[in-house]
Amino acid sequence: MKKLFFLFFCFHLIGIASASVSSSVSEDPSLFCHKNPNCTDKMNKISQNFKKGNVLFAKENLIGFSGACFHLSYLYDSLHEHHGAFVFEKNQNDLMADGIFLFFYPSDPFNNMTSQELKDWFIESKSTMVKTNVKASVVELQFLGEGSDYHYWMRSDKSNSKLFVIGKQASNNYDGLLFCELNRR
Repeated sequence: MKKLFFLFFCFHLIGIASASVSSSVSEDPSLFCHKNPNCTDKMNKISQNFKKGNVLFAKENLIGFSGACFHLSYLYDSLHEHHGAFVFEKNQNDLMADGIFLFFYPSDPFNNMTSQELKDWFIESKSTMVKTNVKASVVELQFLGEGSDYHYWMRSDKSNSKLFVIGKQASNNYDGLLFCELNRR
């Protein structure tokens, strides 16, 4: 539980301090594993599914996802499954989001929650939703802080049952990539 709180607290602080919507990012996250020999088979599969994905999930009033995440960095074993969760909610014309990454849990702690229960969990944790940037082909979420940049790109499959997240994390002392395949709650 202490691990969960600490990671949530860090993610929450980054979001409160500097949530931002990127207006023009030229990177194509589906190519991060292209010709990258360090990407695992799972990372490549997530990248391929991401490339085929869409943003239909952004039209839902409330939708949540959780599941497996893999990190490509010197800090973590790229084959070790970590977990993540995101919840999205329409707020007038904006799509708001909240999320968390969990490390070294034996299984997805949000697996049995509904989207509403996941949203309630974030509210009870005193988290604050932030505005996403919904584009024609991708939903983006970016957190900027002094000396750090966390950028996440999201697409769902055709049925909205899976969310594919590719992230790029850069700071003064850490650079890494993130690949998630999350299941609808």
